[in-house]
Amino acid sequence: MAWLRLSGVVLAGIAISGCRESTPPDSDPTRKASDQTDLATVYPSSRGVSFATYLGGVGVETLRDVAEGHGGRLYVVGGNSTGSFPVFGGFDLTFGGNGDGVLAALTPTGQRLWSTYFGAGGSDEVTAVEIAPDGSLVVAGRAGPNLPGAQSGFQAGFGGGQQDGFICRRSSDGRLLYWCSYLGTGDDHAVHDIAVDGRGFIYVVAGVERGGFPAAWFRRGMWSARRGGKDLLLMKLSPNGSGIVWATYLGGRGDEVNATVRANESGEALVALTTASRELPTTPDAAQRRFGGQTDIWVARFNAEGAFVFGTYLGGSGLDAVGSHGLAIDHYGRYLVAGSTTTARLAGSARGFQTAFAGGGRSPSPDLPIHGDGFVTLLSQGGRDIIATSYLGGSAADGVEAVSVDVNRVVWLTGATHSTNFRATSGAHQAAVSGGRDGFVVGATGDLKQLIYASLLGSEADDAGLSIAGRWDGGAFVAGSISGANFPTMGAVQSRHGGTVDGLVVGIR
Repeated sequence: MAWLRLSGVVLAGIAISGCRESTPPDSDPTRKASDQTDLATVYPSSRGVSFATYLGGVGVETLRDVAEGHGGRLYVVGGNSTGSFPVFGGFDLTFGGNGDGVLAALTPTGQRLWSTYFGAGGSDEVTAVEIAPDGSLVVAGRAGPNLPGAQSGFQAGFGGGQQDGFICRRSSDGRLLYWCSYLGTGDDHAVHDIAVDGRGFIYVVAGVERGGFPAAWFRRGMWSARRGGKDLLLMKLSPNGSGIVWATYLGGRGDEVNATVRANESGEALVALTTASRELPTTPDAAQRRFGGQTDIWVARFNAEGAFVFGTYLGGSGLDAVGSHGLAIDHYGRYLVAGSTTTARLAGSARGFQTAFAGGGRSPSPDLPIHGDGFVTLLSQGGRDIIATSYLGGSAADGVEAVSVDVNRVVWLTGATHSTNFRATSGAHQAAVSGGRDGFVVGATGDLKQLIYASLLGSEADDAGLSIAGRWDGGAFVAGSISGANFPTMGAVQSRHGGTVDGLVVGIR
């Protein structure tokens, strides 16, 4: 097997400095034989929406994350502004005040099992959910003072400012709160994303601007001090939430934002973030050693003890940014990184299902700052080589917010598009853009060479897919937001638009 490595090459007048690509053989060596001989079995052509529903009341509800739990149940989390979210059978059925987080469980066919508020009445929101090995739920987000159960975690008190981040663990039926902890100082903090490994350890990435955390947290981390601008915090927690295994700041002289985290089978943390810093560390085996342009993505791996073991930039001469849940690890240990870009020739794009940058400027929607085209990049196991990259989008602003992989090794993407020429496949739930900004769901083969399924998800107003979870039985679940009344629901638990902005939940089989 021969590998072609490109370093310091110039493509279409754009220098991709220190960027290493791998040129795979005609057949992906990591793909099973059945993938080669019977794609129709592994990637059925009958893919399509199995259910699509609104989920919300008369105010503003946005669903930020989705996870599949035991028995194929799906859990969605987000926020509610008015106390009109349909809740029943959960931990907290009373709206707290200025805004509460929400958490809901649905069957694999989209029927609601229970739903609950969660928060302290201070414009709270749940931004991430993951499933622990025992089936319980780990949730995280931002909250004000008086968060229920916060006395039982590693930080019992509210740290100050208007909001702190939080991490909590609760039962899969929504009734029991096992423990909860604040994460914050005098700054306004929010948890961006979380991951849980096979032993139940929890990995958290959160934003930091001004305040500092206790020095004892950082005894085993890479960086114990902030480095300027907007930085990030990465930490590993014990399964019971009582202790911090290790923690490190992440950042350089510029700003670091939009971080997402995953954990592998060895208890290592993989993080991807958007950065304007040119001096973040890279390792000799990095796919791209140098900062590429206006903003880049930085991908890093930390071992189970918190030591930095791998780092690489991803990006070209333009604006490159990772999506809010734009990181995944596939069945072979390879890394998938997804987001938005204005770079016209990303490394590996000759081998994707969309090889050309289609254009597009910044999104006019301030709530979702996508720009250029969406993209997804496949890195080899360990991150050494760029196997393939695919653009995703049309002539206006597009962006991928989340990536996941299902049991059949299908790569699933969701995000938002303003492009009227966004490419949908035959049999799509929606073939054309319905309004100013639509969500989308896309499935591709594991090597990113072939597009399997693509559909718009939208109404006459601004909509977006914000998270996606690959299913254990094939397909995906999508969560996001929808603002209009003409979205085509199917098998819906809520078939009508409830208010200003509703949550969106879609199942793909």
